[in-house]
Amino acid sequence: MLFRSRGASVPAGRTVRVEEISSLDRHWRDRERLTGQTCTVLVGPLEPTGDGWYAGRLLCGKDEWQLYQVAVSAVVSP
Repeated sequence: MLFRSRGASVPAGRTVRVEEISSLDRHWRDRERLTGQTCTVLVGPLEPTGDGWYAGRLLCGKDEWQLYQVAVSAVVSP
């Protein structure tokens, strides 16, 4: 399920999968490294920035990322 279709904030602690990074995001050049990663939302929620994009901090593996325009999907625990 893509959050970008819902437009609601994504709470801290939620596990998400990075689906896409906008070319307007400063980490766009890292998109191949980030796309497909399973990450945890850090600190506050991911907030909608418009057109299906979110802004916030993610922990992906051991790396923290501050993203401005990222599309994510929910990861459902078994």
